[in-house]
Amino acid sequence: MCYYVFSRIDRFKSVMIISSGIEIKNYEKALNLILQQIEDIKNGKIDDIEYESAINYYKTALMAIYDSPRDLLSFYLNQALVGQIIEPKEVFENLKNVNIEDIKRIANRFELDTVYFLKNRGVAKDGKDL
Repeated sequence: MCYYVFSRIDRFKSVMIISSGIEIKNYEKALNLILQQIEDIKNGKIDDIEYESAINYYKTALMAIYDSPRDLLSFYLNQALVGQIIEPKEVFENLKNVNIEDIKRIANRFELDTVYFLKNRGVAKDGKDL
C-alpha cells in the first residue's frame, strides 16, 4: 500500500513528522492505518519484536554516526545546542533503559496537528488532469 513510510522527530521544534509515499487511491486507508498505529502505541500495543527492532535500528543508526565525519559533526552540534555533550554510545545505553510504558507515556503527549497530501496537478499528454 505504501512505497515507503517513516517518522522522524525534530527535537528542536518538538514535532514528529510521519511521511509516506502512496497511490492516491490508498490515501484514506493509509491515513487510517497510520492513525491506528499511533493509537496502538498510545495504548501500549507494542510487541517484543517491534520493540527489539526499534532498539536495534537506533543502535545501528547511532553506531553509523562514527563512520561519517559529517554525521559526527552534526551529532555533536545538536548535542551542543541542547547543552548536553554525550557520545552516541551513551545515547544508545540510555535508550536501552526505555521500556514500553515509557513509550506509551510519551506517545500520549502526541497531538495531531496537520495532515496534508501532495499530489501532481499536471496535465497528461492526452490533455486530461493527472
